[in-house]
Amino acid sequence: MRYLIGAGAYSAYDDSIGLRVAEEVSRAGLERGFESIGLACGFDILSYLDEPTESILVVDCALMGLSP
Repeated sequence: MRYLIGAGAYSAYDDSIGLRVAEEVSRAGLERGFESIGLACGFDILSYLDEPTESILVVDCALMGLSP
């Protein structure tokens, strides 16, 4: 299995970009050969690191004062 994992936390008052990307991909039906998942806790990613997992793409963002 392949996963797109959006990281963030609405309750932490961050931008939650990763969660929003994962939610929009799922809502718009853009999942093609992968599953889109929103994770608010980074440790939850460990449950996806098993034998059937082919790849994981983590989407996250950090405000660092640098150009993208």
